[in-house]
Amino acid sequence: MRRLLSGLCWALAIGLAAGCTESTKPQPSAAPSPASTAQPANAPQATSEERHFKKPPERAQSKQREVARAEAAAMKAVTSAIRSSVEIGPTLVVWLIDSTPSAHDIVHEVSAAAENFYESPDVTEWAAAAEKPLLTAIVAFDQDVQFVVDPPTHDPKKTCAGFESIRAAPGGREMTFTALKQALEKYLPLRTRDRREVLLIVVTDEAGEDGNLVDEVIEPTRKQAIPVYCLGLPAPWGQTNPFSANSKIAEASKDDSVPIVGPESLLSERVDIENWTTKNFSAMNTDLIDSGFGPFALERLCRASRGQFFALRPGLGYGYRSVNARVWPNGSELRFDESVVSRYTPDYVSEADYRKLLAENKACAALVEAAKLPTVKLEGMPGSLFPKDVEAKMAKQMSAAQQFAARNLPPVEHLHDILIKGESDRAKLTSQRWRAEFDLAFGRVLANKARLDGYNSMIAALKRGKTFQKPESKAWKLTPADNFETESTIKKSADKAKMYLQRVMDEHGKTPWAKIAEEELKLPLGWAWEETTDGAAEVKGKKKKAK
Repeated sequence: MRRLLSGLCWALAIGLAAGCTESTKPQPSAAPSPASTAQPANAPQATSEERHFKKPPERAQSKQREVARAEAAAMKAVTSAIRSSVEIGPTLVVWLIDSTPSAHDIVHEVSAAAENFYESPDVTEWAAAAEKPLLTAIVAFDQDVQFVVDPPTHDPKKTCAGFESIRAAPGGREMTFTALKQALEKYLPLRTRDRREVLLIVVTDEAGEDGNLVDEVIEPTRKQAIPVYCLGLPAPWGQTNPFSANSKIAEASKDDSVPIVGPESLLSERVDIENWTTKNFSAMNTDLIDSGFGPFALERLCRASRGQFFALRPGLGYGYRSVNARVWPNGSELRFDESVVSRYTPDYVSEADYRKLLAENKACAALVEAAKLPTVKLEGMPGSLFPKDVEAKMAKQMSAAQQFAARNLPPVEHLHDILIKGESDRAKLTSQRWRAEFDLAFGRVLANKARLDGYNSMIAALKRGKTFQKPESKAWKLTPADNFETESTIKKSADKAKMYLQRVMDEHGKTPWAKIAEEELKLPLGWAWEETTDGAAEVKGKKKKAK
């Protein structure tokens, strides 16, 4: 009996072991896993262990180059446009690269991003396709035009080699639109004959010295539906270069040290007047202003061709990959809020149409005429303390004070005489941009005129004689105040200035113009005399500091 029970237990153990072994074998799934691929019928079948443990081969990925944030964001949009074009049909992309020294940093970053794109799986797949969906040409330009990759290639390696071969040229002139014209002449048959989509992509840090050719470039791009994209710097409001001796009429330097980066409009619409508060260290710097748009001719071309200008900006407070504060943009400039900048688009029209616009409105014409004048800067500082202990000395101080007004009034009055001619047409302006620019210019001119006229008038009143009301007083002190003790015409001028400047603040918020108007109004437009007991001590203290 014991033998029988022992045999049954042994048999049962063997059966259980066999069942467990069967259950550990891989079971067929209801559907193939996502990573599985179809095999040809005659291919050798892998064992169950190989299917379970072997990983599918991975495509080798090239290391991505690092790209600065502004360029990376712009290139993401550009490469998205290229992909969209390839989806429509076979595409030719023509890169036009500025090879002057000042463009080196931008070109380096954009080239790195472009090479990342051309080494991507999408481009590798297109390169292997029989119909060659993507062809690329590269053109370099300074004062001359060089076709770096030509004829256009479908080979990503040749394209990357082309980007890497571009070196900074010694010249400082950018014939941007000449390069665009030559590229169109050479490659237009690929659009008209071969029916390829064509995209032109310009990479530059300047406005181009041949912007007068823009109409000749617009015509074929618009007619043949060829979009132009540009990666460049934003234009400073109303200036060719804010750091040149004459910021509105900068000429290209031979060594490319003062590149032409603006303005954003055909002609400057910016009237420059130095703030009275400029010499105060706490005052806002209102000299550097980002217009919110690219240089006029390039931005106009991009818009007319239904492309886009991508403005490359550093973060606020950070230089454009440079510690040099005289590099544009340097991160300290005033900027438009993105939510409002589209309301202030310049007039992207031909020169003939722009001239017609000026002829039809006196306010526009007056603003552009006034903008041609150099910046009005205050020479010297107005005297404010007049001790009465020595009459002859006080008389000399008052004469010097009146000379300050006499030196600084003429350029302000010149601007006033120009702008007042346009005041009658101010109400006819429909453009938000023209309204803001005219109101700011006229308001600031009126404010400075009121201050200077008022200052001169107050000194003249002191010359005629003023009597202290307090027996302990030793000096008169002239301080800015919302007070107009002398001529009523000065008060009227000040009131009008406040109206114009307040309107800029109320109607054009989130713009640099509103900030400039606010800064202008921080300093009162009138003056008031104050009696002081320590005037002599203050004057002595100033003399010691001067020594």
